[in-house]
Amino acid sequence: MSDKFNFYLSIRDSFDARTIPVLWVSAKTYYEENSLKSHSWNWSDPWLAYDYSVDEIIKQCYINPPNIFGFSIYVWNENFMDELASKIKKEFPNCIIVYGGPQIDIKYSNDFFKIKSWVDVVCPSDGYGEIIIKELLDQYPNIDYESIPYIFYTNSNREKIQSKKALEKKSFEWPKNIYESQEQHLLTKIDEVHYTMLETTRGCPYKCIYCDWGGGTYTKIVSKPYTTILDEIDWIAKNKIPILEMSSANFGILPIDVDISEYVVETTKKYNYPRIVQAENAKNNLDRVFKIKSLWAKAGLLNHYKISIQTVDEEIKKNVERLDPPLEQQISVARQLQSYSSNLPIKTETIIGLPGDSYQIQLKQIDLLFEHSLPMTRSSIWMLLPEAPAYSPEMREKFKIKTIRKMFATNTWSIKKGFPLDPGVSSNSFPYNPNTESVVGTYSYSTEEFVDMFIINSFAQAGDSTGINKYLINYIVSTYKVNPSEIFNYIFENYIKNTSNWKNKELKNEFSKIFNTFNGWVNGNVVDTGLDYDDQFPLILSSHTYTAFVIFMNLESFYKEICQALADLYNDIKIIDLGHYITNSLIDLSYNPDVGRTFETKYNWLKYFDSGMLESGNFKFAISDKDVYANASYQPIDWHNISTDPMQIKKQFVYKQLGDITVPKISKTIKCI
Repeated sequence: MSDKFNFYLSIRDSFDARTIPVLWVSAKTYYEENSLKSHSWNWSDPWLAYDYSVDEIIKQCYINPPNIFGFSIYVWNENFMDELASKIKKEFPNCIIVYGGPQIDIKYSNDFFKIKSWVDVVCPSDGYGEIIIKELLDQYPNIDYESIPYIFYTNSNREKIQSKKALEKKSFEWPKNIYESQEQHLLTKIDEVHYTMLETTRGCPYKCIYCDWGGGTYTKIVSKPYTTILDEIDWIAKNKIPILEMSSANFGILPIDVDISEYVVETTKKYNYPRIVQAENAKNNLDRVFKIKSLWAKAGLLNHYKISIQTVDEEIKKNVERLDPPLEQQISVARQLQSYSSNLPIKTETIIGLPGDSYQIQLKQIDLLFEHSLPMTRSSIWMLLPEAPAYSPEMREKFKIKTIRKMFATNTWSIKKGFPLDPGVSSNSFPYNPNTESVVGTYSYSTEEFVDMFIINSFAQAGDSTGINKYLINYIVSTYKVNPSEIFNYIFENYIKNTSNWKNKELKNEFSKIFNTFNGWVNGNVVDTGLDYDDQFPLILSSHTYTAFVIFMNLESFYKEICQALADLYNDIKIIDLGHYITNSLIDLSYNPDVGRTFETKYNWLKYFDSGMLESGNFKFAISDKDVYANASYQPIDWHNISTDPMQIKKQFVYKQLGDITVPKISKTIKCI
């Protein structure tokens, strides 16, 4: 046992990849640069929360008992951190437990220290952890909490007390090249690091009421020294970290961000790393954002461009105090970037359930995305973050906010307990968090309407990967000059909300499950939005992914019934033939890779979607998975050779490939013979 004090800091910035624990390396470097007592402290392994279970960490603590233990709390790791922290306090009652991060309900709750009785000190998310950690370690064991800037602490009665000393952010001295300073601790796992975040600034001048950003929203920006940023970029590149994420809330808000971007490109040319660069776009200077993203696109560093919409409604934007560049300008930037980087994916970002939202506004959003040929967004449910302005009692009352605290699937899937990981599926997913408040009602919509809003969004998004949007909807919209939302609403009302119209029993049961699960989550006793296809399938799926999966598992029946109904609705028998074309153009469970697939239609849909001209007659088409995947890395389809339980193999293949076997590839891979 060492005669030094022991400081543990538990960081896990992501649950779907190993990323450098930036706070750990920043806090340790800052302490070593600014304290005369750094030799008195042992710091824990930076990979603690990545590599060890709660029980394994407890065992390590018995070897070197913790004097102070810090926890960085986010929505995705709160359960893990709470379990660990409470057990540490039980096993080591004299250890000081410090919480920091955005998922801490401290500002508006007087009972926080009573509810989480193991916590001693809280650093709000807009505080600077480096400063507070330094003060705690320097003063230990005789800590004067009142003298530590901007913390909450407690007493023997578990009352909430706030220190009076202000935090001087302007005087903060950024530690120098935190990665290089701590590389002896990082290099042991560097080959496993998937990406890292790089701070260039802290703070955000905007005040979107739903947002919380480290360093504070509606605050002045504090910039890291330019030379330090360049040194850190060099280190990241030299150590071959594939993805670099700028953690600024508005990258491009400052002119120097262009210089930083140019240096990233130069460094990549020199070291061939990083391979991808990501950043949140500045909201006030689209010209500068375009210049930055153009640099990255031309260098092959941009893997997508995100258009931030949040909402299409002006009343909602006013309610949430959101500022975005005009949508048309954002689309123009996206299209120009696509000219520099072929097939650059465009993503859209929206939030469902903001104050002022409604089912009709969600339909309006679907129409807007279609009008501009944008992909359907996977809308995020509005979650009340404890440090966001909307969390306050005043905002809750103003907008009549209604929330639930239940588990919500924040990612597309999670592994079911007891199932081994398939080699083709990523090894991690975001866990569920029953402590987060999800907004399910405001002055503008009821909880029942919220269910409809969410599920029609799920169905519209699933249509991107199942041919509904690109071909079926587009044909009807072009031919009959109707809004896309009219078609979605028709399908929703007659086949999703009311499933009695399905003739296929499987489709009836599965769409009932989708609706009943989410309705039960919002208005009933269902505790989790995740959907389980069957006992043997290893994944729990989100509603968006599950909807697409169900359609693919019943592709022929789905298109046969939906297209017949739409053909009757529009008195157009050609829609039935279009459904046949789409069904056979997709690689579904009936596909045999040894022979490929040929099929016939009464109309030349391939020519129609290329030129707009629809010819009638007898047309024969061929499709092959070898054409679909000619330029991609994938596991060959071999389910037709498997004698034991081939259906489960097929299901896993369909899920893994949903993003690759979709209709957008048809025009490039299908042949008219």
